[in-house]
Amino acid sequence: MKRVALVLLVALTACGGGGETSSIDSAPTPSASASSDEATVRQYASLIAEQETDLQQQIEQARDCGIAFTDTCRITALSLRYNAETLNISLDGATKPGVPAYIGPVPAELDSLVADTKRAALAIVDQYEAEVSTCGTDCIGAHTRYGITAGRLADELRGWSPYL
Repeated sequence: MKRVALVLLVALTACGGGGETSSIDSAPTPSASASSDEATVRQYASLIAEQETDLQQQIEQARDCGIAFTDTCRITALSLRYNAETLNISLDGATKPGVPAYIGPVPAELDSLVADTKRAALAIVDQYEAEVSTCGTDCIGAHTRYGITAGRLADELRGWSPYL
């Protein structure tokens, strides 16, 4: 029975709509045109879109941790650190020929936004390693400063909203 349904589905799909254009064919093109070796704005925006929701949630939680430091805050800070590093690695790998993540050079339209996003993500990684992971008795202060640094990444992520 499953085989008959599958064959029927394939047959109906193959028949199409008698020459009608599908919604895929009429999808809008990216806002910036790319040369043959340059990645598109849409390709770079998709790297952000994959991670943006989780990062924004963790950033909000990290900002709240300066007020009441808990074990949950430690986990949030560590998760944010690794997700910020993942974002940086994704953006970095996208520009490196020969690696699986390569999509091409950054479009000129996004040059400064990509650089600023990477810088903000790396600031989170650096601050976590230098201060939050070893905060000892001053964890509230360390997490407050970490939340401020996280806010800078949130600002950069908001800069991507026209492209998402």
